[in-house]
This record gives sequence, C-alpha cells and structure tokens, in this order.
Amino acid sequence: MLLSQITDLNEDSMETYGAIYSILFVAFVFFAPFTLYYFFVILKVKRWENSILPRRGEKSDHNFGIAYVVLVGMLLKQDPREFEAKNYYLKKIVENLSADSVDLEAILQKVHDKDVRVKHVAAWANVRMSDIEREELMYALIEVVYMDETLIRKEMSLLLDFVRYTHISKRDLDSMMASHKQKLAREAEKARQAQRKRREISPSKSRREKAFEILGVSPYAGEDEIKRAYRELAKKHHPDRFHGKEDSLRDAAEARFIEIQKAYELITS
Repeated sequence: MLLSQITDLNEDSMETYGAIYSILFVAFVFFAPFTLYYFFVILKVKRWENSILPRRGEKSDHNFGIAYVVLVGMLLKQDPREFEAKNYYLKKIVENLSADSVDLEAILQKVHDKDVRVKHVAAWANVRMSDIEREELMYALIEVVYMDETLIRKEMSLLLDFVRYTHISKRDLDSMMASHKQKLAREAEKARQAQRKRREISPSKSRREKAFEILGVSPYAGEDEIKRAYRELAKKHHPDRFHGKEDSLRDAAEARFIEIQKAYELITS
C-alpha cells in the first residue's frame, strides 16, 4: 500500500512538472520573438547612434562641434518654431566649427533623418569632453532654445535629460539659464534705448526736411538760393501787406510768415 502511494505521488509530481514545463515552453514560444525583436531594435539603434557618435576615439577639438550639432538638431525636431532662423544660425556655427576631418553637415542631416537618444549623446560627451566643455555646450544649447524667446516643455525635458546624464547639477543649469535671460534683458534694453534715440533724432530730421519744403527749395540747395527763396516768401506773406484786411486773413498771413521765419532759422542754424 505504501508503495502504491509513493507511485501515485511520483505520477502526480510528474504531471505537475509536465504542466510547468508546458507553461514555460508556451511562454518561451510566445515571448521569445518579442524579446529577440526588442534586442534587435536596441542593437540597431546603437549601431545607428555609433555611426554618428562612434564609441572609439579620443578627446579632440572637434568633439564640441559634433555634440553641439547633434543636440541642436534634436532640439530643432522638438520645437520647429523659428526653424529657418535656428537652422541658419546653426549652419553659421557649423561653418565656424567644421574641419577637414569632420563633416558636421552630414551629421546634422543624419540627426534630421533619425532620432538619437540623449543618453547616448551624454555618455559620449562624458568620455570625450571635459566638465567645462560640457557646461559650455549646455550654455550654447540654452542660447538656441531661447532664440524664439520661449522654452517649451519638450526642449526643457531634453535639457534636463542631458544634465542628468552628464552630471551637471540642476543648480548650474538654473544659473546658466538665469545668466542668459539677463543677457537677453540687457540686449532688449539696449535695443529700446537705441530705438528711443532714433525717435529723438527722427523728428529733428523731419522738421529740417519740412523747413526746406516750406521755403520750396531742395535740401541740397546752396546758401544764396535758400536766402533768395526766404526773402521772396517773407515779402509775399509779410503781415504789413494785409493791413486793413479781414482779421482771419491777416492772422493766417501772420502764421504763415512765422513758419517761414522758423524754417529759415532752422536751416541756417
């Protein structure tokens, strides 16, 4: 009887193990394609990213330009506003940074065609750029995102990811952004002052041009021509000529005479 119980127990265990193996096999068959596809996609992404930012290499003067172009290209995809202005600015930077051994224009085109993970760019920058270079890179990116005067959530998310992966502190990021905003404020104030100055200068120019029109001469007229025109008009509109006329006519002539005098004084002053 004991032997019979042991046999039944072994048969139950075998059935249990068989059921477990069946479940594992079905799970493997079901999930294996998805797992393989996942690793295939990851491998493909890494190969693509390595074609833009190779793993092999050392620190060089070109690394800043490469990282800058890649990240700005990514920012342009996040915020297409003022795309033409940003792209023109970027191309000017590329012209200054490009070297014979690095085709930054081709790298920018690759980034436009397909995404690159911020984590990969940051890891590449950590190896090939100094702490100061990475901070300067971050400040350069801040300049780009504020070209349209607003920072959207997607741009901020990209900047925060880069900060996190490159170990730049949030405090340093806030300091850079505050510094750039202060710079923009100074430039705006300078522009306002220049505009106010132009407005102050502009009326005097208009009055001078109007003075020539009142005398009926060209702004390029000579001194004799201006004097002759003034005398003719002053004689024609002198208030004494309207003595005994209606008050309204005499007042109009007097006002006209005063304007002629002021115009001549302004031109000759």
